[in-house]
Amino acid sequence: MSERNPNVVEVRVLNSENNTCYYFTLREDRLRDFYRSILADRRPTSGPWMPGLSYAATFGVKAIFCRVPDKFPALDVLVWLRDNQKQYLGEYPNPTIGLPELEVALERYATLATQLYQDGTGDEIRTEPNEAAI
Repeated sequence: MSERNPNVVEVRVLNSENNTCYYFTLREDRLRDFYRSILADRRPTSGPWMPGLSYAATFGVKAIFCRVPDKFPALDVLVWLRDNQKQYLGEYPNPTIGLPELEVALERYATLATQLYQDGTGDEIRTEPNEAAI
């Protein structure tokens, strides 16, 4: 039996619609890498934004979280990512990473990292985006 990856942890995401919690398994090293990729290439968004996740951004979620239910509170996942940036970066960036920027960053991150299996494996992270995927 293989050893459990120490970067795989379970986190609780509040579902604001019914005040219950979803339990997600994530790779902390992937989450740190995700936040750092945002800081390396800040792309704040402007204009109207629809709360939730684009289809492309869901693949970014699957590159950070190992177990993602078919239906999950998309906006609440973005809120969780926004609220936990200090824990994984050591401090809040200035300006802090907002919800629209997180969604766009998830879309970009999906082209850089493989989706994770339920056990947290799937370690390939590319440093350059696949031009065909952009």
